[in-house]
Amino acid sequence: MFMQKRLMILFALCYVIASHGAATFAPLLPVDSLLLTTTAATLLDTTIINKPGTYYLYVDLDGPLVINAPQVIINLSGNTINGGVTLTESASAVAIYNGLINGAGAVGITVLEGVKNILFSQILLRDCSTGIQANGTLASPIRKISLEQVEVQGAANDGANLSYCQELFVADSTFYSNGNYGLYVQNCNRGLVESCSFIDNIASGLAVDATNNIKLVANSSSSNGDYGYFFSSTAQAIAAYNCDASNNTLSGFLTQGQISMIECQANNNTSDGFTVQTIQTSLLQSCQANNNTLCGFNDLSSLNVSYISNIAHANGNDYCVLGAPVAPLVVAPYYYASIAAGAAGVSSWTNVQV
Repeated sequence: MFMQKRLMILFALCYVIASHGAATFAPLLPVDSLLLTTTAATLLDTTIINKPGTYYLYVDLDGPLVINAPQVIINLSGNTINGGVTLTESASAVAIYNGLINGAGAVGITVLEGVKNILFSQILLRDCSTGIQANGTLASPIRKISLEQVEVQGAANDGANLSYCQELFVADSTFYSNGNYGLYVQNCNRGLVESCSFIDNIASGLAVDATNNIKLVANSSSSNGDYGYFFSSTAQAIAAYNCDASNNTLSGFLTQGQISMIECQANNNTSDGFTVQTIQTSLLQSCQANNNTLCGFNDLSSLNVSYISNIAHANGNDYCVLGAPVAPLVVAPYYYASIAAGAAGVSSWTNVQV
């Protein structure tokens, strides 16, 4: 499942995130921050990097590897670092790409607080306690961290655990068969998660907690032990576009925070397709729920939530309030133009059953 899509052009790397109204990000690794002290790549033959430069790996390295300098680029050349990698507080403007990292039971990649301008690309992580652990603090957050074409398989805990991060970018990555969450994001702000897969994780595929201004675009979350996507009550200004949740043990989507979901799909989940339990202004528009065991759309005491042009089909009950089915207002094509008394918190309800 490890993806080899395209060669990264590291010296001119810049992500401009503009789709679906996302804010434009500053260059992740600006050119002037990558002016190196060496003109040629250096053979990586040490487990501690204390000098800026470009390094390449020509055989497997028994680590753990510690990066203790800024402006470091490492081309793994398809080889493996055993024992994991740690980026210290001095390791800003670092890129690692094109190979494997074996955690040997420890964390695969550790990023310490205050680090900024980090790229991990085309990396497969195996045998880790946590695949990637990037934990900043309120006073010293991690800024501009990017995961592209990263795959974490079989971590004992989370596939990736990111906290107190700013300007997060995760794209074309897979979090598979991990022992807790596939991807856990906490106390972060401003970011994009796009075209990622969360598969067969013990807990939820993607969990977002105490985080704001995150956009999710074209992600897929399937066969997870809890929810496909979980958004806690402290998740704010989350926008999900064309995200899919299928065959999860609980609901495809559970939201307790502030969220907009546009053109998302929830199919064949053991509980609800969409479980909405929030007191914050939220929107579900043009979403579909099919073949879920309980409710397609289940509004649990929500306030200020609008349901617009959603479609439900072949669920245990297509539309529910407090778990109870909502009867259609008229006969075929079964327009759900209003809801039963007692659900006054729902702002708007214009949905369809097919």
